[in-house]
Amino acid sequence: MNHPWFSVRRDGSDAGVSIFDEIDVTSEGASALLAQVGDAPNVELRIDSLGGHAGTALDVVEGLHGRNVIATITGRAFSSGYTLALAAPRIRMERRGTILIHSPKLFAHGTPAELRQSAKRLEKICERWHRLLVERTGQPDAVVSEWLGGKDFWFTADEALAAGLVDEIYDEPPLPFDLVTGEPLTAGTIDDGSERLFLELLRAMGTVRTKDKAKLGREIGAWFTYNVTETP
Repeated sequence: MNHPWFSVRRDGSDAGVSIFDEIDVTSEGASALLAQVGDAPNVELRIDSLGGHAGTALDVVEGLHGRNVIATITGRAFSSGYTLALAAPRIRMERRGTILIHSPKLFAHGTPAELRQSAKRLEKICERWHRLLVERTGQPDAVVSEWLGGKDFWFTADEALAAGLVDEIYDEPPLPFDLVTGEPLTAGTIDDGSERLFLELLRAMGTVRTKDKAKLGREIGAWFTYNVTETP
């Protein structure tokens, strides 16, 4: 089942959750995700997100508490995207991935009284975020306070592992052979011919049907920007 920023696949007692867009800005987003996960005791989270609403992410973390959750960061886990990973006792990260940690922010308008109420809600979110990071990483309060002090802190996979943000780094397995020639792939053939292989895979897929062509186009564009590089 699909949603603008996540999809859930149920298979008996297992639920696979993919987070692939900005996290919903409404509380209904967390409710929708948890409703689709249902009572599944085993949950796998796959995260590639630019972030989004911190409160929604924290509500998902609390809603999955007590289940057997594994989180895999497949690309970007920025801001609230990483918050979601904290639902899992064990977090894996692809070697090329990136984590962004910073303080939650709030964009609000209203009367002075309404802005004060908004600030109080933001402070509570910051407290929850701080507590989860300390519990997760084992870092001193002072270190976590610095992370949430107003600046952006970026972590490569190796840096995230050293900081206690993840438990394991993994490498995407190489493709075993060229679908065009049938020859084994080496580092050289991957660099020189991967675009041909990619195009062959696209052709093999045939027609792709979607309810939101513009959104799919944005997701493909984001993947292209992040994953396609030119070689000398």
